[in-house]
Amino acid sequence: MLHRIPSATTVHCASTLSIVGYVSLFLLFSVILSSCGSPLREVTHYYLDEAGKRRDVGDVKETYYVDRKTGSREGPYRRYGQNRMLIEEGQYERGIKIGSWKRWETTDAVWIYKDHDRSGPDSAGIPPTFLRYPMHLAETLDPLPGGVMQLRGVFSANCSLQSAIITQGVHPALDSITLQRFVRYARLREKYGQSIPECTEAGDTLITLQFVGG
Repeated sequence: MLHRIPSATTVHCASTLSIVGYVSLFLLFSVILSSCGSPLREVTHYYLDEAGKRRDVGDVKETYYVDRKTGSREGPYRRYGQNRMLIEEGQYERGIKIGSWKRWETTDAVWIYKDHDRSGPDSAGIPPTFLRYPMHLAETLDPLPGGVMQLRGVFSANCSLQSAIITQGVHPALDSITLQRFVRYARLREKYGQSIPECTEAGDTLITLQFVGG
């Protein structure tokens, strides 16, 4: 059987084509990488005490993007605490945090919102679901209790909650959870300067909740 031996010209052409192919692929990947936006960076923040020593309060890691041309931070950023828990996120513009952003308030377990270059007042994202949609409180109870619950709250002249009791209950566990969450809800709204819709005037306020059992 005869085997064709490639000529020197053929081998040279094949080598040239393979080199051109590698160069083309390299240029293609370079273009793709350069057009993929700003590179993602991460920095670790930590705290120093008065003696200049690192405090053991947990590092804060921040991920952000850098503009390739200017070298400044640009675009979305996120800050993480221990166990990679998100504690703040927002936007950078020319190296400055701008626009709306939010910070996780660990003690109160609520998000704190601000707008317009952090010049506005703090606004806590306190969910009103404690009273508006109370059925989620009963998700762990089987069967779901039903009935009318009445909660009496005593407010001061500036709508600060003084006391709260259940005057008509539906289920012991549900009554207890509802009361605890309402007290926390009222105190958080007072702490962050938010009005309490349930407070119409100083003195007693009767709140009625309807639960549909199932």
